[in-house]
Amino acid sequence: MSCQGRIGSLLLFSVVTCCGLTISGAAFAQKEAAALSGEELISLLQHMHANIKANDKLAQQYACDDLVQESYFNKKGKKLRDDSEKVETLFVDGLPYHHIVEENGKPLNDRKLVSEQKHQDALSELGKGFDFAFDIRAADPRNSFYSALPICCLATLFENRVLGHEQINGRDNLVIESVPKVNPDAVTSVERTALDWKETTWIDVDDLMPTRYEV
Repeated sequence: MSCQGRIGSLLLFSVVTCCGLTISGAAFAQKEAAALSGEELISLLQHMHANIKANDKLAQQYACDDLVQESYFNKKGKKLRDDSEKVETLFVDGLPYHHIVEENGKPLNDRKLVSEQKHQDALSELGKGFDFAFDIRAADPRNSFYSALPICCLATLFENRVLGHEQINGRDNLVIESVPKVNPDAVTSVERTALDWKETTWIDVDDLMPTRYEV
C-alpha cells in the first residue's frame, strides 16, 4: 500500500512547521546517509513527527477533495474490477467528516448519499486514533479492519536504518526503512496495530516532512 495523497496535501502548509526546531533539515542534509544513525536518526524522526502533527492541525482549517481508487483481485492475481470514489473531507471538532459525492464517476442519488454517510460516520467513530481503515463495504463497520501505521511511532516502536538518498520532484529525500521492534515497551492498544507493518519512508531533507511512505 502506498500512502501519498494525505501527506502530499499537507505539504502545502509545511512552510510553518520548522519554527523552533533545534536541528534543521539542512544540518541533516549535510551528513552522509551512512553516518546518520542512532540518536541523530531518532532525532530526525521525532522532528518529522512533530512537523506532521503541526501540519495536521493546520490542515484541519481546510476542506479537501480526495479521489480514492481501489483495485480488486482474485486469489490467482487476476484483476476483477476497479472502483473509484470522490470524497469531500472537512474537520468538525477535530474529527474528520467524510462525505462521498461520487462513485465510479457518477454522483450518488439521495438515498445512496444517506446510506453512505451513515456508514462513513460509523467508520469515523470506530476509527478514532487509527491511521487506516480497510472498509468492508458490505459488512457492519465493526467488522472492518482498523490500524495505526508505522508513521505514528517510528522513533519509539521501530528499528530504523537509512537506505540512501533519492530525488523526488527535484528535491533531496532521505530514504529510511523501518521494521517493528521485537519487544517494544509501553505500547498502547492502537500503537500495537502498527507493529503489524513495516515501512519505507521518503523524508524531504529541507523541511523534514514525509514526501512518500509505503507500508
